[in-house]
Amino acid sequence: MNNAEQIAPPPANRGPNIPSGDGKPNSTAPEHVTSNPVISNLTVPNIICVLRALLSPFMVLLAWNDQAQATLILFIVLTLSDTVDGKIARWLDQRTEIGPKLDSIADAAMYVCLALSLLFLRADLLANEAIWIAAAIGSFIAAECFALLKFGKLPTYHTQTAKTAWLLVGIAAVNLLIGGPAWPLHIAMASVIVANIESGLLTYFLKKPVSDVTSIFHVRGNKI
Repeated sequence: MNNAEQIAPPPANRGPNIPSGDGKPNSTAPEHVTSNPVISNLTVPNIICVLRALLSPFMVLLAWNDQAQATLILFIVLTLSDTVDGKIARWLDQRTEIGPKLDSIADAAMYVCLALSLLFLRADLLANEAIWIAAAIGSFIAAECFALLKFGKLPTYHTQTAKTAWLLVGIAAVNLLIGGPAWPLHIAMASVIVANIESGLLTYFLKKPVSDVTSIFHVRGNKI
């Protein structure tokens, strides 16, 4: 009997996920358990976004009780969280598909609650600036609805123009919370309108929805 004809010894005991000689999983091995999407999305930046959304209503509660200083401190903390969540996602390599959506939802919650807080604390000034505010809100709604109609989902572009606009909104809000004048609000609302126009143009030129776009020029240059 030559070596080829020798009877091979019985295979050793295999681990639960080691395949047999034919390449198929061992019949006694349990099926592979797929990762839980909830667990996979439970990242540090996503948790920060959720906390920002959950804590934003407390600004309204503080403003309702005429606590302007506490409202200001909470807004600054929430704004800082918005600044660091993206950096943490890149630093820890924890970018997820749902991340930009959570960020947009958290931002919307924060700024809606900020607007309500300012209504309680500076209603007299905001009433005189109603045209500026209405124009900014109207352009935002138009840009969001345009993307929703074309793509069936809200945009998450996060352009540099939008980031600059929201920074100016934050500065204007701080100015109002400390009792400052109205002109920073004019600059902030104008920048929001420009950002919303860019968002509408992005929706028009894009063939499919994308997230985290630098600018309209980036899209046109790369023909996305």
